[in-house]
Amino acid sequence: MRIFAIQSVVEKLSDDESFLVVVVRVCFWGWGACMSDGVVIDSPVVGAVSELDAAIARLSKVDLTALSDVDCVRVVERLEVASRRLSAAGLPVLREVAVRRAYSKVGCSSPAAVLTSVARLRPGAAKARVEAMDALTPSVTPSGVVIEPRFPETAALLAEGVIDLDHVGAVVKVMGKIPHKIDPEQRANTEVALADLCRRYNPAAVETIGERIVDYLDPDGRLADDVDRAKKRGVSVGDQAVDMMAKVAGHLDPSTTALMKVMLGVWAAPGMNNPDDELSPSGAADDPALDPAILQAAADRDLRTQAQRNHDALKAMLLYLLESGQLGKTHRGLPVQLIISMTKDQLDEALRKQESDAADSDVHEPESQPQPESQPQPEPEPEPEPKPEPEPEPKPEPEPEPEPEPEPDPEPEPESEPAPEPEYADPQTHWEDPNWLPTLTGGPMRPYGRDLVYTATGTALPISDAIKLLARSDKTLAVFANHSNEPLFLGRAKRLASEAQRLAMFAAHRGCSSPGCSAPAMWAEAHHTVEWMLGGLTDITYLAPACPQHHKLIGPGEHQWQTIMITDGPDAGRCAWIPPAFLDPEQRPRVNRAHHPDEALIEARQAMLARRNAQLEQRTRELSGQPPDPPDLLSD
Repeated sequence: MRIFAIQSVVEKLSDDESFLVVVVRVCFWGWGACMSDGVVIDSPVVGAVSELDAAIARLSKVDLTALSDVDCVRVVERLEVASRRLSAAGLPVLREVAVRRAYSKVGCSSPAAVLTSVARLRPGAAKARVEAMDALTPSVTPSGVVIEPRFPETAALLAEGVIDLDHVGAVVKVMGKIPHKIDPEQRANTEVALADLCRRYNPAAVETIGERIVDYLDPDGRLADDVDRAKKRGVSVGDQAVDMMAKVAGHLDPSTTALMKVMLGVWAAPGMNNPDDELSPSGAADDPALDPAILQAAADRDLRTQAQRNHDALKAMLLYLLESGQLGKTHRGLPVQLIISMTKDQLDEALRKQESDAADSDVHEPESQPQPESQPQPEPEPEPEPKPEPEPEPKPEPEPEPEPEPEPDPEPEPESEPAPEPEYADPQTHWEDPNWLPTLTGGPMRPYGRDLVYTATGTALPISDAIKLLARSDKTLAVFANHSNEPLFLGRAKRLASEAQRLAMFAAHRGCSSPGCSAPAMWAEAHHTVEWMLGGLTDITYLAPACPQHHKLIGPGEHQWQTIMITDGPDAGRCAWIPPAFLDPEQRPRVNRAHHPDEALIEARQAMLARRNAQLEQRTRELSGQPPDPPDLLSD
């Protein structure tokens, strides 16, 4: 019966004439489900949502043991139908958010950004949800004319719960492949056919069969023209994987394909731009200044595949463009160069490691050179047979003084060296070790990140690669604890932050300081935590990076954010954002952890330890006969 109660609530949401009047203030935010005080409590929409919440709460407490096996299967099916219908009922709300531009009220740039930042959906899932909204919900023109959904048959099936959003995504993808020259009637018939396929097949099968339908509509491929190619073009660079490699995918139009092949023909020729060969020429293979013999020798030593040569050619071309200055001088106050942040400890440790490796290689090389043995000249070397004089060296019989060698007895101290063992820490206790921080950031006390540095675009680099690039660097700004080699405190003398200050902000924050924002420093603007017009200073202690979308949300208004600089505690020097009251009635300051994953890990560890200690104290009370604490204290 409770299953049907949920179904009826979903029907109320779908059929209610005032459904589209819902305001974005009635929402389920990522910071906790809440309803704004400005919402009319007796609104039909609010009532329907409340009934839905109550029905789900009752369902979660139902005893399922009384159901038969067949009933269990039927309940799963009914719940899936209800979930699909609820998805359909939510699309008009998303349409309202888009039409009203309500997403800007919460610091988002689009409806998809609302879903990723507020509802914490994956970017791909958010994009698919917005595409479904655009294809399945009616829209209204500025003159008030209602435009029916682009895919009405698919919209009807989703509203009935027959298909889910994955089916909708398959239909949208197939319909997007149809050439624009196909007449509207054939296009509409294709959508009807795809909707019918969705009744019987899973989304993957629908997409496969749909591609055959597209081939039938344009068997010779002659209907696709520049409009279709322009719509399909694009190149995307994926996120870095665990090995720090990123996947590149996309479609090139004919002109770009031709240009790319010309570039690869001369820059990716065998022997050219080979990072594994110090004698490999750099640049283009047809350079008149290049000695053909050198190129041929390099080509003979080249063992790379064509794909690897293409990669190395693209890398060499990008370095050439950056160093040529053709990309411009500055971007948002930062130089158009590869900007890397690393600590002095990281640099010193990497250089020591390089020197140690070089010394080891030098030690092994002479061992492999027996040539001096064949030279007669070394024979005079035995002449210094007076070297037996070193026999008096035994005179330093005080060498028994190595009795201090017992000092090595304290070598068991290295037994304490198992400190590096946190890499293989006991999974039952490693969270209690403050040095156990599996993180991607560098610096002292962070053993898992000492070999990594970050760029202003948010890319992680091995420090060995960073040192190689350092040899080609154009400029370096060294920032220490209390001073730098460039002025970072401009006071009221200048409103705009200097390049040195922007570099310092990147080193401290890495990117936008707005909570949850992952925009890197290259996309951010310099924000005065105390507004310039109110007497704020252009000092590094009052500046923080903010991306354009979040920067414009700051202000004194009721629906605007406030910012403050934290002056003490573990977050000293960081910028905290205070949300408006309609988002968080308590207006608790928030610090962005998106660029510092180790800090989020520390918070999780501290919360876990607090819960564990509370549980231990509760257990101690129970054993001692004292009254237990209320359960809500244990969950905080």
